[in-house]
Amino acid sequence: MSGNETTQLPIWKTGDILRAEDMNKIVRLISNKILGGAGIQVQAVGDVISISHVVNPKAATLHQQMVVKSDQGDYLVCRSLDANGVQGTADINVMKPFLLRRTPFDNLTKNGVAYVYSDNATRVADGTETQKITQDYYVDSEILVVPMNVNFEVSPGIFVSFADSNDNGREWSEPE
Repeated sequence: MSGNETTQLPIWKTGDILRAEDMNKIVRLISNKILGGAGIQVQAVGDVISISHVVNPKAATLHQQMVVKSDQGDYLVCRSLDANGVQGTADINVMKPFLLRRTPFDNLTKNGVAYVYSDNATRVADGTETQKITQDYYVDSEILVVPMNVNFEVSPGIFVSFADSNDNGREWSEPE
């Protein structure tokens, strides 16, 4: 476009006649180049533009197997577990799924239900219904974790950069 042309199109009404000059403005304002950012691939074949997410080659290794060493209420202290079942030696803090955390609910009323916790895996709802996390996070239970995009401080000096993917489907329920 030359410097004196507008970069906005006029507003046409039903029945208006479009002139060649109007059509040329429309064509010049259509982007003829779309660029992808990190992880985005753009391909043009004829007049079809395909925009797709490029899968990270490390994505297959995003889930990591770990074993639980202790339940800290909002997070778990875990150890890595290799393909041969050998546990690592370093403690790794893993965030529990939001609904299984203690802090967001303990001694609070949420959605009309009051919760009081007796331990990290047991609570009483509305003073009458005892609930437990099933299946409990028992010592040496195996979980799959995924890395988080942040290093989250759950308490002073305690950081978490992994989250339990909850592939085991843990949830609160009334014990039988």
